[in-house]
Amino acid sequence: MIALPKRNSTRQEVCNEIYDNSDQFYPYFEENFAMEKCTYAKPLKDLVTVLLDISQYSATDLKLVPGMLKTINVEIPGVQVLLTVPKSGADDYKPHHTNLEQLADLESNAKNFNAMVAKVKTPYVLVARDVVHFQANDTRIERLIRELPLLDVAAVGGA
Repeated sequence: MIALPKRNSTRQEVCNEIYDNSDQFYPYFEENFAMEKCTYAKPLKDLVTVLLDISQYSATDLKLVPGMLKTINVEIPGVQVLLTVPKSGADDYKPHHTNLEQLADLESNAKNFNAMVAKVKTPYVLVARDVVHFQANDTRIERLIRELPLLDVAAVGGA
């Protein structure tokens, strides 16, 4: 997750997390985190743009992209996805996501990501490199957004 551009805002844009330290979810402790109910949170579609460069994906991985786009559409409704597609044999992925913009391959990942970043209108981007499966709950986008200003950094990430 990258903040574009670096801001000095101390205003929270997502709700806090609550940790339940019981053994209720043992051994899956990631389930112990829940989002606190709040009134100040903005919808993720207003905060994040997903950047995805599939121009170098194998034919096998390209077959997984429609399912991944459908999952993003369900788990983060309305979020914009900027997608760089291969020059040859590119499918139209727009039917799989409601807010998708396809860009032509510029023949290098750096050029592709620079072209996508130039189109971003949200304060944060999620750079999804070499991704074929997506689960927003595993990504913890809200946590990444919350940590950026607390850590006074321009980027946070995970694996």
